[in-house]
Amino acid sequence: MAFHLEYIPLITEQNKVSKSSIEPRNIYKINSYKYKEGVTKPLSGIDTALVFVIGITPDKTVCCLKISEVKSKIFFTWLSKLAKKGLSSEEIDESEQLSDLLMVDNRDGKKIFNQFVKSSRIYRADPFPYRTYILGSIKNVEEIKINKDLLKKYLGSK
Repeated sequence: MAFHLEYIPLITEQNKVSKSSIEPRNIYKINSYKYKEGVTKPLSGIDTALVFVIGITPDKTVCCLKISEVKSKIFFTWLSKLAKKGLSSEEIDESEQLSDLLMVDNRDGKKIFNQFVKSSRIYRADPFPYRTYILGSIKNVEEIKINKDLLKKYLGSK
């Protein structure tokens, strides 16, 4: 089931970035992707690919959760487990990227995957939201910025 429409009101900015600018622990919208068969397909409508990047492996595989297949409330509740402890409203307001607010991990994201993804309800969801993309096959991508008030609600100090 596609939940990408739930995320639209939560997005404050969408900025086109180069694929080499993709960083772990941020949200992106992959607009087009070249598949193994050599066919480049747009990812829009029910195929919209809003992804939370967990990590990027040394062989340039982007490991992520396709959050457009997960209800937004479930995703942000899960994401709150990755938040740095004691985040203030000011820290959230001043943050440039979502990754500034989340725990630190290696670029490959193994710690987050093993501790927070593999054992989560999201990982076992149907349809299976875990995806890998080859960095070089991503043709068009945008970085997504989420409403700071929503981030305060889920990531801020309780």
